[in-house]
Amino acid sequence: MSEDPLLRELGRLAQEENEAEAARRDERWDRLAAGTLSAEEEAALRALAATSPAVREAYEAFRPLGAGFQARVVEALESELQRPAPSVEPREPRSRLLPFRPATRRFAGWLAAATVAATGLLLVVRGPARMPPLPLYSAQLSGGIRTLRGGPGPATGPQLFAPGSRLSLVVRPEHPVAGEVEARALLARGDDIVSWQPAPRLEISAHGVVRLQGTIGEEIRLQPGPSRVWIVVGRRGKIPPAGELATDLRSGRARHRQWQAVSADLLVADQLPP
Repeated sequence: MSEDPLLRELGRLAQEENEAEAARRDERWDRLAAGTLSAEEEAALRALAATSPAVREAYEAFRPLGAGFQARVVEALESELQRPAPSVEPREPRSRLLPFRPATRRFAGWLAAATVAATGLLLVVRGPARMPPLPLYSAQLSGGIRTLRGGPGPATGPQLFAPGSRLSLVVRPEHPVAGEVEARALLARGDDIVSWQPAPRLEISAHGVVRLQGTIGEEIRLQPGPSRVWIVVGRRGKIPPAGELATDLRSGRARHRQWQAVSADLLVADQLPP
């Protein structure tokens, strides 16, 4: 009694599937796809692929496509990104499903890599929205002791403060700022410009106004003598480190596109005058 042709065909298909599964479990395929396989191992895989359709299909699935193919994919994606989107009516999605053969696995991997490349390329081609330069800032210092000893006239020189007196420094833009900003405080005595420690609290409004307020000796710690207070305002993450800021300020560079610094001079006495 002859064997049923259907059973024979099913047996052949089952054998091919078992061979394909055994081929896919070989760890050398992953190293072939990664390009780390030795020449001897790759030659052995090619020889094995010549003996079985399933192994040959696995070899084609994992064989690297090469840098030239990747470059062509990225070039095509770049051209597509630069092309303006056509104005067309939306179509109903098709319900027909296309079969995916195992041999397309390597193309799917390259397609995923090309998608990642296209994402970065989109940022390069289109780029994030650039914020406008910061408007001009000015500083207004108030509080402390309004007149110095020696007469009823207005005080000359730096504003005088003493322990227990209030200080208010408002740093205001000439027009409301679009976007989020941050601020940093520095102190200067002569050519020495350092971060203010302990750092005072800086309040920033939604329109970019920065306020430094407090009592000398309490919220605001300042050594007796003359000081120059620098308030640096900048886009978030764009203010340079303190050392770089000090170099710029000493050279007279206090305004940049992404940040700028304004100052106020004051004098702190050891105690309130009698």
